Amino acid sequence: MPQFKGISKRIYTFFFILSQGAQLISSLMVGMASVGVLSTLIGWIKNAIGLIITGIIVFIVSAIALYLLYALLKKIEPIDSAPLFAMGKSPVKIILKEITYQYLSDGQTMYQRKHFKLQALQDNVGSFTDRYRWTGTGKCIVKSLTPGFKIVNQRKEEFWDYFDVLFPRPLKKGEEVDFVIEWDLFDESKKAVPFLSTVIDFPTERLLMRVILPPNLAPEWAYCREYKNYIDRIPINEKKIQCNPMKYDITYDVPHPKRYHKYLIDFSLIKQP
Repeated sequence: MPQFKGISKRIYTFFFILSQGAQLISSLMVGMASVGVLSTLIGWIKNAIGLIITGIIVFIVSAIALYLLYALLKKIEPIDSAPLFAMGKSPVKIILKEITYQYLSDGQTMYQRKHFKLQALQDNVGSFTDRYRWTGTGKCIVKSLTPGFKIVNQRKEEFWDYFDVLFPRPLKKGEEVDFVIEWDLFDESKKAVPFLSTVIDFPTERLLMRVILPPNLAPEWAYCREYKNYIDRIPINEKKIQCNPMKYDITYDVPHPKRYHKYLIDFSLIKQP
């Protein structure tokens, strides 16, 4: 399984880079098509046959290139973040995935906590794999807040940081566990981007995301967004929300989130003097 996992990640990375490059290529093709139309019009006005022919050729070549690019992207559309985790049947079901991201008043000290309630879908499930990607710089300590659960095998693979949560004992099919993981963060360079996101890698019954802010960092605006996969930039669902004026928190509650979709809280902090 690890071998297939590594191959699938490389495939995903390839298509991620391709999808980003496709946007630039399509913009260039549209520009060339516009030049072709403009050249044809100028040639028509000036009765310049050579310019008309050149403009028509440029337009046709650009249109064909755009069609082929569109056809290619349609074929790779089903490829999303699914291969990043185990291929095949999931070993666990997530009953609750609760993520809390808390800023302190200095704007640099942050905490993230993940509360998981899992149910084993097979025998001998002894650990759970999770991942994250923090955009800040500085201290980043991952630890378990639940006695008996340990953080092991921390490693970096491509642009993700992975770790395993080791259970006190292997679970039997149908057994449940409940634990909390915490990230102790300090953003030295103040580079952390204000957002909270997660991808649903396992069957999940409920996702609850929460951002907690101090009064001096109350958000100017906030959105809850759902994306079809990790690499999409255009959400399939979006809702503008108001920050709770008493607690300065933003909550996104998703019953039965869709597997492999990305869910995100995007917000803008008030700039400090």
